Amino acid sequence: EDIFDPLRLLNEKSSKEHTRTFYFDLVDPKAMNPYLVIEDLGETGAGALNIQGAIVSGARTILDLDGHTGFDLANETVLGFYNVEVKNSDRRNPNNTVNNTIAKVSNDLAVINVYNSIINGVITGSTPFTMNITNVQPDSNYSSVENPFTQLNGAITNATVNMLAGKLEFGEATLRGSTLVA
Repeated sequence: EDIFDPLRLLNEKSSKEHTRTFYFDLVDPKAMNPYLVIEDLGETGAGALNIQGAIVSGARTILDLDGHTGFDLANETVLGFYNVEVKNSDRRNPNNTVNNTIAKVSNDLAVINVYNSIINGVITGSTPFTMNITNVQPDSNYSSVENPFTQLNGAITNATVNMLAGKLEFGEATLRGSTLVA
């Protein structure tokens, strides 16, 4: 019996007509938090893909790549992280500090939008790309946060990071070869 990761299936699908959204739910007791990825995500399909988390009573949904390869933006993709913590802990090999890549960008038309999220890992571009720290929620089913807060823990390389709204926290080595526009 084959087991497939639903996030991988959604990630690899291309759709320029419809936004693909991976929802988390902290209210449902059957919801997985953290969500542990069970296989490499593969190449991210063209079009928009939103990772839509939730914050309930101060608890934030977590997407853990668990040592698997993350988002590979080789297409004209808009990848959004909303109300979620994204990390790559590699529970199978806790001493592995090398494979903490969240996303690789190799298409200069790819865009990453971040709203009220924590990115614990590396986002690297082999070509220049755009990252937006935004105050726009893609889905009205989730309420906006009064003071959006984004935290980047890890290197962001070859990006133009546009600070459109909210609060951004990052370390001194975070924006390597990148530009912050505020």
